[in-house]
Amino acid sequence: MNDNYCPLAFHGIYVERLPNNKNVVAPCGLAEKSAPVDIIDFKNNPHLVKIRKEFEQGNKPKHCEQCWRLEEHGGESRRLVYRDMYQDVVDPIGLVTLDYHTLPICNAKCVICGPKYSSTWATETGAWEIKDIVKNNNDHLKDIDLSGIKHVYFNGGEPLLTDEHVNILKQIKGADIIYNTNGSCFPDEDVLDLWRQQQSVTVFFSIDAIGENFNSIREKLDWEQVSKNILKFNASEFVKIGCSYTIGGHNVYDLEPTIEWFSKIIDVKENFHVHYVSPGHELYFNHFKHQKELFLTELEKFKDYHWYDSISNAVRIS
Repeated sequence: MNDNYCPLAFHGIYVERLPNNKNVVAPCGLAEKSAPVDIIDFKNNPHLVKIRKEFEQGNKPKHCEQCWRLEEHGGESRRLVYRDMYQDVVDPIGLVTLDYHTLPICNAKCVICGPKYSSTWATETGAWEIKDIVKNNNDHLKDIDLSGIKHVYFNGGEPLLTDEHVNILKQIKGADIIYNTNGSCFPDEDVLDLWRQQQSVTVFFSIDAIGENFNSIREKLDWEQVSKNILKFNASEFVKIGCSYTIGGHNVYDLEPTIEWFSKIIDVKENFHVHYVSPGHELYFNHFKHQKELFLTELEKFKDYHWYDSISNAVRIS
């Protein structure tokens, strides 16, 4: 195994559903995506094959720039995390991890999002219509063997608003399942039964503030209802919960009260994760350069958290 090796290139696939009934794939959600395809071929998709060959030659594929950039600045990349997780995997190629973005059906209009991932945004901007997306078929995974899957990550859209995650769960058992949800939905008993057949189920809530600030950042959602759902999930004996906080120049100062709220129900040092908005987004730190030092001072409060280095480095280099 060479120093640049990434196990996700050989054992993982990212699938993103598009409104036009096409799909894009990558080794993970951070890597450069493929051209749109109808049916997904894990072993022979040209984009995936090209990236694997780069890794086999000991190179650093340009498609994986986010990990390389983060590592250069001292952060812990997804590649490094999965290298540790996959130490016991011996097969040269075989699907173990599925990173699945459901159709972009979502009931929220979040400031960090847009019509690409939210039908609510799309409806208001006229980007596409919901009647077109619901006609999509579900044959895109028919050529993929899911029997060896051990890790599944569901994102959206809002994954709990569609049956796509249900169709996948019916094909796997004993896996570690992770959801990223906006917290507006609670699953029915049929879904809960499928969850009970898995090794573990963890639900991360995309929460970027609490109270009225949450209602502004996650427009169309209501903090009172979402917070009740979070507590309901937390009361389940077989579901573990966490928070996935997306930080940008708009909500640096919302971080502390959000951590304080979650600290009453979870171990925030372990299960409160912070990610920065995509570079290039209007809310990324480089659009708030005049506040850089203030942001860094505020973030100093969290220097004992595992995500501190990556977030503070993103502010510094922006």
